[in-house]
Amino acid sequence: LGPVGLLAALYFGSELIVPQIYASILQGLRSSIGLSNEEAKFLILHIDMDQDHAMALREIIIANCRTKADRLMLVKCTSMILDGRVAFYDSLIKYSSQLETNNFTYNDQTTKKWSRSKPNYMNDFMEQPNVVKMCKEHVKGSIILDVGCGEGYVARKLVSMGATKIVGVDISKDRINVASTHLEKKDFEYYVEGDVTNLKETLLRTTNRTNLMPGAQFDVGLFDLSVAVFLFNDLTITDMDKTFRDIFSLLKPGGYFIFCVPHPFISSYDCESFGFSKNKSSNYFSLRDKLVEGHASTISGERLKVSMFCKTFEDYTQAARKFGFDIIEIEEGRVNPNNLNENPDLFDSVNGVPLHLVMKLRKPECPVKNSANVASTNTLNMLPKKLTWSTAARRHPRNAFLVQIPNEVQQELYKASFEWYDRGISVDDLDLVGDFPSSSFNSLKSFAVSIRNSVLHETGLVLIKGLNLDMFGVGESEKMVACSKIAYY
Repeated sequence: LGPVGLLAALYFGSELIVPQIYASILQGLRSSIGLSNEEAKFLILHIDMDQDHAMALREIIIANCRTKADRLMLVKCTSMILDGRVAFYDSLIKYSSQLETNNFTYNDQTTKKWSRSKPNYMNDFMEQPNVVKMCKEHVKGSIILDVGCGEGYVARKLVSMGATKIVGVDISKDRINVASTHLEKKDFEYYVEGDVTNLKETLLRTTNRTNLMPGAQFDVGLFDLSVAVFLFNDLTITDMDKTFRDIFSLLKPGGYFIFCVPHPFISSYDCESFGFSKNKSSNYFSLRDKLVEGHASTISGERLKVSMFCKTFEDYTQAARKFGFDIIEIEEGRVNPNNLNENPDLFDSVNGVPLHLVMKLRKPECPVKNSANVASTNTLNMLPKKLTWSTAARRHPRNAFLVQIPNEVQQELYKASFEWYDRGISVDDLDLVGDFPSSSFNSLKSFAVSIRNSVLHETGLVLIKGLNLDMFGVGESEKMVACSKIAYY
């Protein structure tokens, strides 16, 4: 199409519109993964440079399109290149829509169908009870990470068994909303939206919503137990490895990881209540890491679409060993007599079929470092390198950086300081956990969380003021000094 066609492609099809496209992508990245200006500096530079290129090309186009024929050719070529871009983006939208349809975990409509407070699906009667049973001896008093938590069905089971804290992560915003607003939700249940293949970064980015503290604990281990119920069937082998790596890093030494997946055999099985009919002619190994579609029925007879990335038995055991786990127990899920007696219509067609696989893994007390998990050795390096102060913060620093201790926090500190002093406990003898119940500091804990979040995600520093030491006595009296030290501690 000649020089005019090339100019149309460069100007109207690229330099003129790309800054607007990239600006939208940049905004999406900031909203979805918290991308900082430092991390996005090359994209920002690209946008600025393309704007300069567009200004320069505009003058070249004016100089080279002086005739009507040239201008008509410019319009024609511009129309062609823009039609090509539209077709490309339409294909992307179509592809992403297919992914959402295929993968029931991310779909708003299916979120409502899969949300429940009592058993309704085959998994609820069989595999989830098996997971809960395998977790039983490890739950009471534990801090638990539920990876791919969905709407919180399994998490609530673990809470009822005595977990002291549970953090759930799922990529579906709708499912997280269901979990977070459930009527039975406890104060120590936390649910956040995020990509489980970047699990550690997700938890670092959401510490203000999970009450987790960034730092050494992220590297030594935060959780006593982690569970993943029907998660890895939604991930490719590469993404599964990323999740394994982060779970291993986030577990305390001696912590357990218990997960369940569809049995590798099931990808070529099909029946009325459950199966993958399109793959009956495929063999076990040829389906490896491929996405296949199927169906699953409820006790009411409703038929739901399901999908999974097929894996072999060896894929799971190799991933466990590669990242340093000890394999403690493996169980193949099947129909039991109670299932048949209670719901024969649902279970009769799968009786005798290996339906699910449950594995219990353990992080050794002294983990051996290997090349597979070196990438997650220092969590502090994953925190933002720079915080950008807002214009309002720079203009009004007292409002942004100066924080007054709330009255209710002061009262908790005064009360605790006086009581410890009256009991003859000095700051050198103080055992915060043993000497006072944590409920005595509810306001202080909330205040501390807000301060930590401000330091980590907003300002990087604060000046805390407002504790009136005169409440402890006059001048430099022994009581005033002792109580002040306790309050400061």
